[in-house]
Amino acid sequence: MLFLVPLALVAAAPPPLLAVHPLVISNDPAGARERLEPLLPQVLEPLGLKLAASVDVRSMLASDPVHSCVGRDLCLVGLARATSARFGMLVVLESSNGPPVLSARVIRSDGHVVRTVDPHPFPAAASTDATVQVRSALERIVAELDLPSLVTASPSASTSASVADSTPALRVAAYLCGAAAVGLGATSLTLALSAQGDANQLALLVDSSRRLPADNSEAVRLSSAIDAKSSASIAVAVGAGVALAAGAALFVVSSGDSGPTIAVAPSPTGASVVFSMPLP
Repeated sequence: MLFLVPLALVAAAPPPLLAVHPLVISNDPAGARERLEPLLPQVLEPLGLKLAASVDVRSMLASDPVHSCVGRDLCLVGLARATSARFGMLVVLESSNGPPVLSARVIRSDGHVVRTVDPHPFPAAASTDATVQVRSALERIVAELDLPSLVTASPSASTSASVADSTPALRVAAYLCGAAAVGLGATSLTLALSAQGDANQLALLVDSSRRLPADNSEAVRLSSAIDAKSSASIAVAVGAGVALAAGAALFVVSSGDSGPTIAVAPSPTGASVVFSMPLP
């Protein structure tokens, strides 16, 4: 039997609240991942929050060059956007020796950090079973993150921190100038070497009196090519020097730049360029 669902109802379905990164286990001991990774979704389940499908999350991470968002806020932003979630969440098990040491980060899809927990030990259940201890510690850090309050949080609410992976715009410009200088320098060298090759061929055409025959068309062509390539090589070399000087100046200035920033966030179809600028 075929059931038809009104398009309006499908369109009105709320997006996922959280795209949850698989639990990251530092210094992963043998077999720990299989035992401990499923604990995070188990701890989140009683909260009744709408989570992005794990298959979508893993698909996004599989397409990422590093396959992990640890230390990469923009990766969490991309994870949230790729799954249409409002937030991306990462929990890291730093150590499971003794009381489990955990850290966490929740980032809104626009790049603002809304929750952060620095690495510290979480007193766990009085048990010698490492799995039980880690689950208990996860319950504590999830409670500290107060995830249910994100449901009612305003999408435009201000936060105390922003994405840290962004690169100052002036620094980007410095890198581009440096790349241009390298390209121009290579072009100048190619032209100079080509002119030298033509000069070597021209030297073979001189007569016994070390003069070029005036009626030799090949000699005329080579002489003209040498002049053109030498002039072009010098002009391109000057351009490379200007680009290098500009890049160096921008690099120095950008060391104290707190102005506009440019960042790139991964997405399923490529990447998103994010330009931000502080308001006065």
